[in-house]
Amino acid sequence: MPGAVLALEVVGAAVALGLLAFYLAIVGRGVVTVVLAAALVTMLLLVTFDLDRPTRGVIRVPDTPLTNLRASMELPPTAKAPTGQ
Repeated sequence: MPGAVLALEVVGAAVALGLLAFYLAIVGRGVVTVVLAAALVTMLLLVTFDLDRPTRGVIRVPDTPLTNLRASMELPPTAKAPTGQ
């Protein structure tokens, strides 16, 4: 994923959380809701960033299925081509 898209995601999440905090401050609700929403959004951003970089991070994406698929594509044909009569 391009860096600009990741930056847009972070900025969008910050704006959304800021608007939520602003709204809850006007209504007079507690801070707990904003903290829980911020934790949820932070976890989603961390998972997105971690999955975007498969060779490093906490979440490891194995390459075994792709390696097996490539190996199956390199097998010789199962039948001989038809010959002219």
